[in-house]
Amino acid sequence: MNLISVLPYRTDLRARERSQHAGFSLIELMVAITLGILLSIGIVTLFGATSTTNNVQDALARLQENGRYAVTRITDDLRMGSGQYCGSSTSQGWTTSTNDGPIYPGLTVLSNANGVSTGASGSFPDSGGLLGTLPGPGSTYPVGPANFMQGYDCATGGGCTPAVPAGTPPNGFPAEGLGDGLRVTGADMLTIRYQRGTGWNFTVDTSAPPHVILAPTIIGGQSMDDPVNFQNNDRALLLTCGGGQVFQVTAAGNNLTPTGLLNSSNYKPSATVGSFDVRVFNFSRDFLTVTYYLAYKADPDTAGRLIPTLYRRQNGTQVDELVQGVERLDFIYGVQYKDASLHYLTANQVNANSTSANCSPASPGLGLTAPNVEAGCLWRSVMSIEVHLLLDTVDNIALSPSDMAYRYTGATGDTTMHVPPAPNQPMDTGMLAGLMMRREFISSVAMRNGNH
Repeated sequence: MNLISVLPYRTDLRARERSQHAGFSLIELMVAITLGILLSIGIVTLFGATSTTNNVQDALARLQENGRYAVTRITDDLRMGSGQYCGSSTSQGWTTSTNDGPIYPGLTVLSNANGVSTGASGSFPDSGGLLGTLPGPGSTYPVGPANFMQGYDCATGGGCTPAVPAGTPPNGFPAEGLGDGLRVTGADMLTIRYQRGTGWNFTVDTSAPPHVILAPTIIGGQSMDDPVNFQNNDRALLLTCGGGQVFQVTAAGNNLTPTGLLNSSNYKPSATVGSFDVRVFNFSRDFLTVTYYLAYKADPDTAGRLIPTLYRRQNGTQVDELVQGVERLDFIYGVQYKDASLHYLTANQVNANSTSANCSPASPGLGLTAPNVEAGCLWRSVMSIEVHLLLDTVDNIALSPSDMAYRYTGATGDTTMHVPPAPNQPMDTGMLAGLMMRREFISSVAMRNGNH
């Protein structure tokens, strides 16, 4: 091969090698960068939109679950309101025991739900002492059915009607105000009382000393009743569908020895196993006073931020936090007047309209003569309760401009709700409006008729 024929081949090979190692041109580079930026913007926008949607959906799910749980807990207690198993508040079978004496014919019972000893002073929890004190042995304490329910109508400007019991537990409640542990201004309260549990069938052994023997219902080798929970100095509530009696006991397993047994001249249970409608309950431990109210709780994550929270207080001392983010709590009562007409009233109106013209005749034994009536007598005529709760999402979320148009303005008396306020502008209640969604939950609960 001669030199002339080899040179063109080497020239073409070098050209091909140079083209293989050449980079992108400036135009190609700019096009690639532009496409990359556009793709990144699309991905970031999609991620942001998806994240926002997920946050909103999570907030809505929490809002729904919180509202459902709050309504369920409240309605469960309301359905038990004034419950006494088969005892009616209008029964004429109540009798007076020789040592406690808290029973009067036609009246509901009274004793300290925390189980005070005979002769000690005590009153219903959450009553502020307004129901008096438990008297000593041999005396009676007439308390009407109206004392088994008490609502409080609270104004947005402060103050409640009737006045909320003040002081320390087990009778008093925190004051209204904007601070950790204080009650939410304008939020209603409700106190109800009832007897829980299944109770136990019983026999009466008349040997000395006379005592009651509990006989739990056994089916298929299993007890159908609650475990026996009596301790010394507890009070036992003996009930039939026609009456009952409270007496203090010393307990040894299923054997209850009453202190001054039953007043046999007025009431004596069968010496055989009681039928389904004859039961003994632990009055000291299973008779409950339950109050629902709203109070502020400090946000552990944000200094100075308060979260309105729904609380359930039992027997004056056990306080359970149920749901956070409950801004409003209101109760409306369906009350039946003496003429059988039904009226929907606030707690203030129930008290104000408790007159002889509206209330049925007072229970016997209260010492009242016409036209005198039991204080708050319409509370024993509550046929239904409507519960209103306003909940928020607790945490701030990203809202669209159209959503923000419906935010609270915070200005007192302002009707231009479409004007977005500043992010931390306070609402009428004193809370910060925040960027939260809100939803109202409503539940209507039928109450017991005649405490059955």
